[in-house]
Amino acid sequence: MSATESAASSSASTNSGPMSNGANYFFGFLITFVAILFIFIGCGIAMRRRYQRRRGTVFNLDDLQAMPGLFGSRQQLLGEKPIMWEPWVEKHDDYSWSTIQPLSASRSNRPCPKSIPRPAPIRLPSRNPTAIHGLSLPTWAPADSEIEKEVPSPEESVPSTLQISVLISMPGPPSPDNPTFIEYQIGVARLPWEEWMAS
Repeated sequence: MSATESAASSSASTNSGPMSNGANYFFGFLITFVAILFIFIGCGIAMRRRYQRRRGTVFNLDDLQAMPGLFGSRQQLLGEKPIMWEPWVEKHDDYSWSTIQPLSASRSNRPCPKSIPRPAPIRLPSRNPTAIHGLSLPTWAPADSEIEKEVPSPEESVPSTLQISVLISMPGPPSPDNPTFIEYQIGVARLPWEEWMAS
């Protein structure tokens, strides 16, 4: 009996050997795959938190404890939403051009500069004998370098201009904390001089 039992046990061990090796390989692969998956998930969570910390320092967030976790809320506190101000012009009877005190006013006898029109280029006939009608690709002649500028004669009266500079307070949102900080710009206007302005 012992001989038959030992033969049966040896045959069973030889039959289950390749099966157990395959199962060991499968379970080893499965455990390795799960371990690598957890490593990648951990790297992803760490990178996400690092990105959100960097984003928080860019936006000057003081409350960095409200960092969303893996399953937490995705909404991050970015502070108070800024208020957008849209300026517009209202008509008031209190202010008019007669009550404005200019920063400077000067009269000039020089007219406002005008752009001098450039002459059109001249198309010359081609020297190519096979060209149709004596013209082939356009050849442009250089324009004259000395163009007669329109200079008014001394007898001609030059219109005078009046240049006015005004200090303008730029519109901004109402701030009760710092009411003294106001942005100013200098506005310049050029008007044709008329005789009634002298009085």
